[in-house]
Amino acid sequence: MIRTILFFTLFWALVVVSFPVALVASVFYALGFTVGIRVFLHAVARFWARLVIASSGSKLTVSGMENIPPDVGVCFVGNHQGDFDTLICLAVFGRPFGFTAKKEAVWLPVVGLWVVLLGGVFIDRKSARKAYASIVAGAERMKKGFSMVIFPEGKRSRGEVMGSFKGGAFKLATLAEVPVVPFTIDKSYKVWEEHKRIRSTQLGIRFHPAIPTAGLDADGKRALPELVRSVIASTQGARG
Repeated sequence: MIRTILFFTLFWALVVVSFPVALVASVFYALGFTVGIRVFLHAVARFWARLVIASSGSKLTVSGMENIPPDVGVCFVGNHQGDFDTLICLAVFGRPFGFTAKKEAVWLPVVGLWVVLLGGVFIDRKSARKAYASIVAGAERMKKGFSMVIFPEGKRSRGEVMGSFKGGAFKLATLAEVPVVPFTIDKSYKVWEEHKRIRSTQLGIRFHPAIPTAGLDADGKRALPELVRSVIASTQGARG
């Protein structure tokens, strides 16, 4: 219990401290300094995420970084075990990227602003037209070398058994014709979701070989979600 209290005290203190940083960055962002500001903000977010993970007492093992294509935009696709998945991505990915998030997240204090500034897109699940417009916006960014992260289960599994993958999430990659890089997160649900208190955990993330999407025909696009899901599930800790 003491670890949990200390963890959330530090977590929210860091969130509060980050708010003025985000506000100042949003001014530069509005002035058109998007690329430089995103690089800076991702460096800040990476430091913050690593500090938060360390404060939980958890250790993180990373493998397969060599599978990430350099100098091109990619679509990172992973399983979604718990809240710490976002922190793991921020701590590990060595390039600017944006998250896809449900529309309601834009109203979360501080968090919504950071999603915007880091290059994320919000998906309106109640409007197919608005959702598609957000996907197109994300795809256009990837064509220019930016990267995006999606969790196609749509919600946290809170365990090692993955849910089904929503095919629509993969339109980001197929519209941009960028490689999909599957990644498997292991044991993140054990830090918080399993017992509703912070517990130190041996975390893991593994990047799998990239899957090209350029030139995929209709059958290839339909098969992509299950192909990626099977790759992610092939690693222990993300069973299908």
